[in-house]
Amino acid sequence: MRFLIVQVFVLFFGVAVFCQQPQGTPVPQSSPVPQASPMPRVSSQNPNSGVAPEDPRILTPPFMNSIGDSDRLASRMIALRQFTTQLYRKPTSRELKAVEPNSKWKKIYSFVSERNGGIIRLLPDLGCARNLRVVQASEECIKLTMPGAANSYSFRTRSYRIKRLADIALDGEYISLPGSFMNAAIAELPDTEIQDVDLQSMAISKLAAIPLASNYEQIAVIQARIEGGNEYDGLRVSTRAAVRVGATYAYRGIAYRGQIARSAAGIVYNELDFDKRRDVIAVFKIVEVADDRSVTIVYRILTETAAPKIKTRKASQGSELEDRIK
Repeated sequence: MRFLIVQVFVLFFGVAVFCQQPQGTPVPQSSPVPQASPMPRVSSQNPNSGVAPEDPRILTPPFMNSIGDSDRLASRMIALRQFTTQLYRKPTSRELKAVEPNSKWKKIYSFVSERNGGIIRLLPDLGCARNLRVVQASEECIKLTMPGAANSYSFRTRSYRIKRLADIALDGEYISLPGSFMNAAIAELPDTEIQDVDLQSMAISKLAAIPLASNYEQIAVIQARIEGGNEYDGLRVSTRAAVRVGATYAYRGIAYRGQIARSAAGIVYNELDFDKRRDVIAVFKIVEVADDRSVTIVYRILTETAAPKIKTRKASQGSELEDRIK
């Protein structure tokens, strides 16, 4: 009986111990992984719903537009600089070599220095510079890549220029005065040698009597009188003169400072910022007309002073001065 009681006790104890043993090796528990914050996104939900709305300034106007506008403006500025550099630059030595006058004229008129004058050739208008944006590919034009294609020249800059910034141009059988925003006059001086003309010469003093304009309307009035072939103290002046070998001419050009609005690459700029605006009196002589109808001219600058500044009307008021390059 005692033995039976012992067996029952041992069996009960064994069952109790077995039930308390773990079943297999427990899997070690790692520390909890922190949850990353959700990426912000644009949402139309109520801000109180728990979804953080994105800052609208990052992906929506005006910030995005300002980036685009900045890039576009920078591109336009680069294009404008390239355009104006080509349009208003001085000719290269290679380009000048292609239109160089006969060397004999430098020996004959050796008293003319680069500082107070020069010897140049004006070429006929071959259509090489009519379109300011397109380079003409004809055989003649390939050699005439400078601004104005050697058809127009500026005494003020001592350089070939596009016509509207030039003082003189070869127009068929005439020397014309094509400059913009100017009062300009030319007068032939019969039986006069270029070296004999100075500021005390009667013709020069009469040219100097042409008044200066003080406003835009006066520029037009003065120029109309010149174009009509009127006289200033007995000197008949005009805006063109016939080309005659051996003839000497006096020139007065007042290139007013002001504003002529042009547009390139979508940007409006003042063309006169790229020009030397001066009041010039010069004398020049035609010494040769070649078989190609080019004209060789020797010139001297007698006086050069600052030109007045003319306040122009605003474009919003319909100013005739606003123009856009085609």
